[in-house]
Amino acid sequence: MGMRYFGTAVQRREDERLVTGHGQYVDDIDMVGMLHGAFLRAEVSHARINSIDTSQAEALEGVVKVYTLAELGREYLTKPMTTAYP
Repeated sequence: MGMRYFGTAVQRREDERLVTGHGQYVDDIDMVGMLHGAFLRAEVSHARINSIDTSQAEALEGVVKVYTLAELGREYLTKPMTTAYP
């Protein structure tokens, strides 16, 4: 099926709108009530974090909720965070 494309120039359909500023990216989507998320990882590799004070972050205007690993569930407490968790 894709064999006819080997060694052949293939016209890309999306290039023109992307390079002329008409592309839409996930960051361009704005919906009523939409929230944004940010992740902060430890600044020190393999550090053991004994406690986290989230009160200053929670007090910021516009912040809806601050989660730490403890809120994600017990099963994650002993696992290294090597990938994004659902």
